Amino acid sequence: MTRLESAIAGTVRGLAILAGGAVLVMMLLTCADVFMRYVFNAPVEGTFDFTLMLMVVVVFFAMGYCGWTGGHVVVDVLRDVIPRRLLVSSAVMVNLVGAAVMLAISWESLLTAFDFMHTGETPMTVLIPKYPFILVVSFGALTYTIVLLFK
Repeated sequence: MTRLESAIAGTVRGLAILAGGAVLVMMLLTCADVFMRYVFNAPVEGTFDFTLMLMVVVVFFAMGYCGWTGGHVVVDVLRDVIPRRLLVSSAVMVNLVGAAVMLAISWESLLTAFDFMHTGETPMTVLIPKYPFILVVSFGALTYTIVLLFK
């Protein structure tokens, strides 16, 4: 494994661990909310918004790892019928188009994060800034772009 492969693998693995941690926090928060709601009739304020923001972390930090390890769904119905050369060239094209789309998502998310930073945008029920979570989208999409280009 080259140094570049090691760096990419380590980065996507670390982000996947963070995504797993976000799932754990979402689970604990939801359990606390349910417990507080039914036992004390006092739900945890902002659970819905926190869960939505943590879901951003889960999706965009796990995406690169899933792409790196080949965890995405693959439909191979026509693989035995299509010539190998066409399969390889179509895979390259799909990865290039996917990388272009993810790069555009990364760029637009970065611009949106800067806008939210300047306007002080917050979710509806909690007063924490949105821009760090939009930066997660940008960084996660950029990481997946690099994975697609490497593949």
